[in-house]
Amino acid sequence: MTEQEARALLSDLSSKDAQQRKNAAFRLAYPGLTLAVDDLIELAAADPDDGVRKAAIYALGEIGDPIAYPTLQSIWQDTSEPAAIADAAFDACDKLDGLSDSDCGADTGGDGHGRPASEF
Repeated sequence: MTEQEARALLSDLSSKDAQQRKNAAFRLAYPGLTLAVDDLIELAAADPDDGVRKAAIYALGEIGDPIAYPTLQSIWQDTSEPAAIADAAFDACDKLDGLSDSDCGADTGGDGHGRPASEF
């Protein structure tokens, strides 16, 4: 994907249509394509549609910009997050800088994702 193609997708990330936001997030999931990272972080953290959030989280993991790690970590450690969202954030975090499971909280005594075992 060229930078010009990626820039054209940026406006889709703020579309009122959830499917359009989701599709744009998936299409922007290219290693090193960092121009959408800030917008994807916002979607991952706060989009009202879980499908859009998962797509944004996936894209952040694929892009590989470590600036996304604190947001992803916050999502997978938040016990109020749906399990599918937390799991996606954990997987994306794990991709960033090649982190191992133990770096992502597997040794916390919880569910392996930094969440207390009592949550499950």
